[in-house]
Amino acid sequence: MAKKIFKLHTSKVENDWFTSSIQPTDFDVFGEKVETISRFDSDTIIWRYLDFSKFIALLETKQLHFTRLDDFYDKFEGSYSPSDYERFLSDDFLTRIENSLLSQLIDISVRLGNFASSWHINNYENYGMWKSYVKSNEGVAIKTTVGNLIKSLRNSKSSLVYGNIEYVDFEELDIRKYFEHNKQHGVQVMPIPSFFKRKSFSFENEFRVVIYFEFGISNTNLINQDYIDNIIKSQKRFYQESIDLNELFNEIYIHPDSTEWFDTLVRKVGDRYNVDATILKSDI
Repeated sequence: MAKKIFKLHTSKVENDWFTSSIQPTDFDVFGEKVETISRFDSDTIIWRYLDFSKFIALLETKQLHFTRLDDFYDKFEGSYSPSDYERFLSDDFLTRIENSLLSQLIDISVRLGNFASSWHINNYENYGMWKSYVKSNEGVAIKTTVGNLIKSLRNSKSSLVYGNIEYVDFEELDIRKYFEHNKQHGVQVMPIPSFFKRKSFSFENEFRVVIYFEFGISNTNLINQDYIDNIIKSQKRFYQESIDLNELFNEIYIHPDSTEWFDTLVRKVGDRYNVDATILKSDI
C-alpha cells in the first residue's frame, strides 16, 4: 500500500516504526500517485569506495550495510527544510502536540527511520572519492550499475526505495513545490528528505538506496519527552540486507596508491570468496 509523506496513521499500529513493500513509482504523495520518469536508467554506472575491512565484511556476510541517516557526517542528513517544518507545525492534528516535542518528532521521523546505502554516479573512477571515503591506501572500489545493484537486492524483505540525490538550497527548498515542479516536467524526484542534500555536497553525485520506515502517531496525548526518548533508544543504528554479490559486482578496483603485497592479497581474497568479477589495479 502506498504511503503519504510523514503520514499520521490511525490504524492498529500505534506508536511504532513500521514498513511495507513500496517502490519509487508506488509513492502516494500529497494525495496523488507519482507517475513520472526516473532520472536514471538501469545502465547508469555507480561506484562504492570501501576500506578493505568493509570489503571483507561484505564478502563474508553477503550483506549490504545500511547506515541510519543521523549517523552520516552531514548533520542535516534527512532533515526537512524550514518551509516543510512550518507546514507540519501548522497542521490541525499536529498542533495538539507541544511545539518542542513536535519538532523532535518531525526530525526523528526521517533521520531515525531511514537507512541508506550510498553510491557515487560516474562513468569513470574518481580520485577524489578514493581520498574522501577510503582512510588509507588499502581499499577497493566496486563498479556496478543501478540495474545490477537493484537486482542484487531483489530478495530483500525490507521496504527499499532508491533514486538520485537532489542537491538544493535548503533555505529555499519546499519539498512539495519541488516535487510538483519536477512532476510537471515528467521527472521523478523522491519526495522525502532522505533524497535531498545541500549543494555543498554535490561533489558526491550520489545514487542512494534507502530502507524506508514510517512513523505512526495515533494518539497525541501519549506524546511526551519520555515517549520520544524511548523511540530514540529502541530504533536500530543500522540494517544489513542480503545481497547477491555475483549480481552486484561488475569490476573491482584496487586503490591506486596500494602496495604490491596488498594487490596480491585482494586477488587472493577474491579467489577465496569466489568473486566472479574482474579485479583491476587502478591506474589513476
